[in-house]
Amino acid sequence: MTGRIRKAWEQLDVAVDEIARLTAQVQEIKAAGDPRLAATFEQDLLVEKAKARGKAEILALIMPAPLNTADAISAEAGVRHAAKQAGKQHETPGIRMVGRVLMDDIEGRPEFT
Repeated sequence: MTGRIRKAWEQLDVAVDEIARLTAQVQEIKAAGDPRLAATFEQDLLVEKAKARGKAEILALIMPAPLNTADAISAEAGVRHAAKQAGKQHETPGIRMVGRVLMDDIEGRPEFT
């Protein structure tokens, strides 16, 4: 995957993966009966959620409707995560269009060099 837009989505994908991992870990620790350790991991989870939300807000500034809100970006991130977990390919609508429109994202394309 090339282009800054795809890289930004990939960063959000990594954040969502970390949120899923930490969520599972918190559940396991709670089930094991260690509330102090669970609280520590819950703090890490909150930090990761905040990072993901920030990434979603930035992507919402450049993505076309209907992915032009942080909530819509977050929902799409969930769809991407589910597809990845299922081993399916998923192309987020609008990524190619944004890549063609933003000058910073067309560096290196032959028709613009």
